Amino acid sequence: MSCSKDLSDFAAFGAETVYLNGRKAYNIPLHLVQFTEEGMRTIGRGILDISEHYGLPYSRLKELMRSSLYLVPPNPGLFFLFQIPELDADVHVNLPQKFWRFNYVQSRIPCSASTTHTPSNTASIRLHA
Repeated sequence: MSCSKDLSDFAAFGAETVYLNGRKAYNIPLHLVQFTEEGMRTIGRGILDISEHYGLPYSRLKELMRSSLYLVPPNPGLFFLFQIPELDADVHVNLPQKFWRFNYVQSRIPCSASTTHTPSNTASIRLHA
């Protein structure tokens, strides 16, 4: 992944400034990302594991994750960064670049990812309660 311009355009998407390991995280609207089928399974398994381990409803976790997708340069992956108030816990889930790609390139997308994914092995995900 190479970043061609400042990521400040993405600062408007998040309501607050978020950092991961001291690096600023940029909120990415979920509709700009397409996940591979394996990526969707990985996300689903992660939600299910957290749900079962901590006794939280699956739908509650999906609600918390809905607007929590972030890019944290220079890491090429995406992260779900969210808080679980019921557990007083901060959660970060790394989604490696092989599991996603941007849906389309438009002037506001600061980074482009080289990928070999084809439409036949990708699918959209919607995290709705």
